[in-house]
Amino acid sequence: MTIAPDDDIEDRASGSMAALEASVDMEREKTEPTHDDGLECVPQAESSEPPTPDARAIPEADGFLRIVLPLPATPRPPWWSGALHAARERAVHAANRKVALPLIVLLVALTLGGAGYLATDYYAPAVVANGFCADLQSGRFSAAYARLSSDLDGQISVERFQLAAQALDEGEGRISSCSVGVAPDAYGRSPGAVRATTQITINRAHDGTLRGRLTLAREDGVWRITAIDAAALGADLPALGVVSAYCGALRERDYLAAYTLLGQSLQDTLPFPEFVELMRSAEQIDGAIQNCGLARIQGGQATGGATLLSIVRRVGEHRGVIVLSAQGGDWEITSIGPTALSSDLGPLRTGARFCVDLLGGKLDDAYALLSVRFRTQVTEVQFTDDLRPDAGARWTGCAPDLRSYHIEDTQAYFDISLTATFDDGATSVSQARLMFARIDARWWLDGVQF
Repeated sequence: MTIAPDDDIEDRASGSMAALEASVDMEREKTEPTHDDGLECVPQAESSEPPTPDARAIPEADGFLRIVLPLPATPRPPWWSGALHAARERAVHAANRKVALPLIVLLVALTLGGAGYLATDYYAPAVVANGFCADLQSGRFSAAYARLSSDLDGQISVERFQLAAQALDEGEGRISSCSVGVAPDAYGRSPGAVRATTQITINRAHDGTLRGRLTLAREDGVWRITAIDAAALGADLPALGVVSAYCGALRERDYLAAYTLLGQSLQDTLPFPEFVELMRSAEQIDGAIQNCGLARIQGGQATGGATLLSIVRRVGEHRGVIVLSAQGGDWEITSIGPTALSSDLGPLRTGARFCVDLLGGKLDDAYALLSVRFRTQVTEVQFTDDLRPDAGARWTGCAPDLRSYHIEDTQAYFDISLTATFDDGATSVSQARLMFARIDARWWLDGVQF
């Protein structure tokens, strides 16, 4: 076969040969001794034998190289096979790296992607709890309510939930921060489980830090809150809803709705007409309710019971304890502190009984309302004689003047208007001041001034 001369081919061939020669020289240096080794290099004498076939001059014909195939085999030095093997090994390793690197990248991506999915699923309940925190802090109470489970929102309506959340903000102060714990001691969920618990920490402007647990469960494929510890809010959530609904009803003057939230024992001691009269009197004495806040009482939560502190703002601020109990699974108010919603109206209730006894002619029952100190000053006969109307008349009216209502610590007084009606229909109105003293948590009639 003959090959025509070509500059480009020659250049490439010469470059390849130069590279090969450089590689061969390097390998030769590794195997052949050098002058530095202390060995003497002896020049070889010229041989008289004819050159080997591969060393003979290549004949030319008309400017072309003539190559006769097959070429005779050329002996290789001892280091040649090692260099060739090393070159092959480097080529194989390079090819393996080209294949292995993308495979490793793919495996890492798949591994991290699977781990990311598992982590996202594991902490999904905490994400919902954190959203609940954010909703409460920003005042999005309806959005927070939407995160409750069907069981929990069956215990408290969205209206009561909003009232309770608002009342807590007004009573304990707005939430300054709210966080959800995901550390092992604060977060509990087995991989793949449909229930989880996490600790929630709420900081409020007035009452400081509240901590409690949220319980969550997967419901229709969505994580929802199934229970909220009373410690996290200050009291059981449905109990908070009852008290806040009571405050809201009084604010709207819906006295029947407020009265139905009272327990039976409380209703027995406070008939509805008297309740309405007291609520109306409180508004006349202290002004209308501007807002009604709730605050926790540390240690006030007990099994089946709850104790809350109400903070009601009318013209002034009033604080008092409201006690609830769970009867048949429903919360009801069993006790209302005298200053929970207004000024203490105990003297007004005692004065109202006095008026009822006076108008009914039951002066002996009226005498039973007197304090021990007052009884030592006046006998029952003297008291009865002093309260009898003029001859031919009977008491037909006894009305308190709430503008004169005054209470300070354990002493109180207010004025009443007494109306006497004669047989001929004529009437006579007189004024009297009733004075009261609180002894052993009860208000007694401590004096009557005409």
